[in-house]
Amino acid sequence: MPKVHFIDENQTFEVEKGDSLWELAQDNNIEIVSKPHCGGEGRCQKCLSQINGERVLACQTFIQEDLNIETNLQKKEREEARRLMNS
Repeated sequence: MPKVHFIDENQTFEVEKGDSLWELAQDNNIEIVSKPHCGGEGRCQKCLSQINGERVLACQTFIQEDLNIETNLQKKEREEARRLMNS
């Protein structure tokens, strides 16, 4: 079973392969975004997170292996990442 470590919250969870990162965070009161504005389709990019140094959308990420997740990216970094993802 993969282990997911939320760096900013210093919490680790053991999960089933294929579990949704966004749902894991919500089920454990870890705020990535209260509710994706796009319904979890990855369009709004409000759930932008960083996993093992790579930027991802939590609503589109399904856990397959151990992960280290940084959820509290600075606003400027979020905006820059959204700009890059849209270009």
